[in-house]
Amino acid sequence: MTGWSQITWTAARAGGMTAYVLVTLGVALGLALSLRWQRPAWPRLITNELHRFVTLLSLVFITVHIAAVWVDPYLNFGWTDVFIPLAGHYRPIWTALGIVALYLVLAVWITTQLRSYIGYAWWRRLHGLAFAVYALSTIHGITAGSDTRTPWAVAIYCLALLAVGGLLQLRLLTPIGAHGRTHPNLAAGALVCTLCGVVWALTMSL
Repeated sequence: MTGWSQITWTAARAGGMTAYVLVTLGVALGLALSLRWQRPAWPRLITNELHRFVTLLSLVFITVHIAAVWVDPYLNFGWTDVFIPLAGHYRPIWTALGIVALYLVLAVWITTQLRSYIGYAWWRRLHGLAFAVYALSTIHGITAGSDTRTPWAVAIYCLALLAVGGLLQLRLLTPIGAHGRTHPNLAAGALVCTLCGVVWALTMSL
């Protein structure tokens, strides 16, 4: 690689992994908010404002990731490779999942800004796309990322999966409000998916 290609490739890797950590944090904060963990005596550490800020910051680093990949002379990506699923030459299926995740996270962020116009019910339905964003981002990172076989990247993926998976199970097993229900079958499914994801990430590192 040339000096410029080394810079762009490093920026792409760093931007992508930072974006993934922020997406994970955003989903985790959303689940924590839905669990209503706040207490009057606690400092307000988990807030809607923090959740929105982390989501916006993830979009910034996603942009860094995309821009660095686009201008990298070694990959030689065109705009179709970056924005159209399956149009690229570099690991097309796994890259396509990242592109779909990009469009979904934009949809989640835009509908959040339009919440007062579309109503709470529609906002809540569309906000559920955040789980699809997280799942697609995880698969994209593990399969298309060049750092998947490094111990630090495997640790990040495993810890992220355990954190989000654990919080999701808590949410599914915790009745919220007077008419709240639990969803043990979905919680069991979330547990299976989490464990499979962790095993897969560990296997990919071998």
